Amino acid sequence: MERTRLRAITDWMVIVLFLAAIGLPLIGALFDTSFNKAASDGRELAALPKLLPKGSSLKAFPAAFEKYWNDHFGFRGTLIRGLALAKVRWLHVSSSVHVLLGRASWLFYTELPVGADHAAVHPFTEGELDAWQRVLEHRRDWLAQRGCRYLLLIAPNKQTIYPEYLDPRHLSNYSHSRLDQLLEHLRKRSSVEVVDIRPQLWAAKERERLYHVTDSHWNDRGGFIGYQEVTRALSGWFPTVRPLPRSAFLETVQELPVGDLARMLALKDFDREEYLSLVPRFPRQAHVAKEGVIPPPGVTLFAPPCAFECDDPRLPRALMLHDSFVCTMQPFLSEHFRRIAYLWQYDFHKDVVERERPDVVIQEMVERVLGEYIPK
Repeated sequence: MERTRLRAITDWMVIVLFLAAIGLPLIGALFDTSFNKAASDGRELAALPKLLPKGSSLKAFPAAFEKYWNDHFGFRGTLIRGLALAKVRWLHVSSSVHVLLGRASWLFYTELPVGADHAAVHPFTEGELDAWQRVLEHRRDWLAQRGCRYLLLIAPNKQTIYPEYLDPRHLSNYSHSRLDQLLEHLRKRSSVEVVDIRPQLWAAKERERLYHVTDSHWNDRGGFIGYQEVTRALSGWFPTVRPLPRSAFLETVQELPVGDLARMLALKDFDREEYLSLVPRFPRQAHVAKEGVIPPPGVTLFAPPCAFECDDPRLPRALMLHDSFVCTMQPFLSEHFRRIAYLWQYDFHKDVVERERPDVVIQEMVERVLGEYIPK
């Protein structure tokens, strides 16, 4: 009798636990708490579908609602973050196909899925190098016909400057990069002006950290070196453009939320990072331009274009085509132009150039783009 009673209690406990397990996602979805919010997967989560009294809507609703529920069920975020924490902290395995785990908690972005053969990244062919040369020279020559200069800056990948923090398994994959190939090719066969800031970054990293630990970008101090080298190159064309000294800025350290790579790992709730910043000691001269930048039609931009002005007619005008690495450089660069327009775009849009009438077009792109971007 006692054994039968114990078996009944056990059965009921199993039933209750089972009902609780399958019911928790629904219960969690009804409460808007930090534990229940869906974690970001680096994509747009499915929206709640509308149920309309139409045959096609009724037929499509179950599948659409299933996608919504899979993205928004209760405690989904908690489960994803817990799994990520277990993978990264305990198993030392990346929870993102595009994030490499490095030494001393350093994280690196990779174009190839983690675990793939990174040595299989193909170098440029001679034909591809010639194509890059033709495109860059065409941009330079078209601008020269309009009295405008052209300057190219390629911001190095984090692992290019800090290979010592890479897992030894990946070290050999970055020994001779596409950036090495392109710069060597242009030095030998072209007169396109290219700023190679790697030597300055390699030298400066002995004094201070230049990239974020948990983010793929450089910090203010790395961006400042990029800014200095760009303005030094421009000063040969425009004598009024002279880089500000480092002494014009106050060095600050802030503890802030982790960067983009940690967010890709779903670890944004668990860590913070020291951000090394540079704050100007004197008021900035640049201010938001009265007239904005008209973007090219039919082009998707990562961020709205913007422009800054300085009230000094001796300064040149500029257009900068760029990616996210310029966000750190922008406050520094804007101090040196009568007007500088920023367009988050790699492609060359002649209509924007003709509207802006710049004295120089500065093209910036991050090194990793060389593996995927085809200039045109």
